[in-house]
Amino acid sequence: MSTRLTAAQDGSATLYGLMAGHEYDVTATDVTPAPSPAPSGIVVPKVPVGVPGSWVNVFADAFAAPFGTGPGQNNRWWPNRGGSNPNEYRPGDNSNELQVYNASMVSQDAEGLRLRCQYSPNVGGTGKNYVGATIRQQSAPPGYSLFKWKPTAGQAWCLEIKWKLPKNTGEMDPAFWSTDPPWTAELDHPELWGWPAPAGNYYSGCPVWIYATPSSTVRHESYNVLDYGFDPTAGFHRFTTTLNADGSLDFYADGVHKWKVGAPGGTVNRPMMGLIVQNALRKPTKRKPTKSSGFTSGYRDLQARYVAVYTDSAHAGQNYSNGGVAPGTVLG
Repeated sequence: MSTRLTAAQDGSATLYGLMAGHEYDVTATDVTPAPSPAPSGIVVPKVPVGVPGSWVNVFADAFAAPFGTGPGQNNRWWPNRGGSNPNEYRPGDNSNELQVYNASMVSQDAEGLRLRCQYSPNVGGTGKNYVGATIRQQSAPPGYSLFKWKPTAGQAWCLEIKWKLPKNTGEMDPAFWSTDPPWTAELDHPELWGWPAPAGNYYSGCPVWIYATPSSTVRHESYNVLDYGFDPTAGFHRFTTTLNADGSLDFYADGVHKWKVGAPGGTVNRPMMGLIVQNALRKPTKRKPTKSSGFTSGYRDLQARYVAVYTDSAHAGQNYSNGGVAPGTVLG
């Protein structure tokens, strides 16, 4: 039996790979209803495991409830790049990005969050050949309660994601990062542009601290990574960045210290920032030396089991808003 199917218009991902507003002929045997978001059974650590210091959790989300503002839903993220219509094909943040974003590529299941990037020539008439996914704590309509945090001199922060990265042939740009709406500061914890897997020069920002000073100059602190010691596409791993009290940065993989970025000089602009998780793609550039894309069909998923933010115990309760545990999330 054949039926005419229209992809979801409400920002849900009832069927992976279908573009919102497009119609498809399918047979009954082709369609398996996607599972409703359900508790993942994932427990978010109360403190970051393997990271020195005395920490207090201020935000935790295991993506166990659907995004939205209804009863029991998770209103801590806006599942698109922002704007009033989450079903639009929205451009990325940078001119060299290959994808547009659409909320139909954001979904949740028993594994947690799933951000899909799909090959789709001239998707939505945009001229782009890929559609990607992002969730953000910025630019949301009424009813959302977005977590914000503020880097401050003397206060330490720890930002952690447990994720499984997508297959990459040189163009993928998965990231867990923070910025403020005017984009006067950015902290990537990390951004993984252009990294090959399972080993080699990853060209990753692990981490990157970009900020504006009162004189409007910009400093960029980064570390190009040679290897994590494992294939991040083969399973879930904890990536943790600490912004220390002196402004230096430390990066951990599964609780093992990997790299340190020294403290910046000068006065740093420290705005309130939200969190962002994205699955995007980049063209090669001199600063981001990705390869020509080998992604010519199908899709690639970024999966995240949780996101967590901690601050040092001495500053518990300071310099953040809308903290706490997201609906359905277990902290333990």
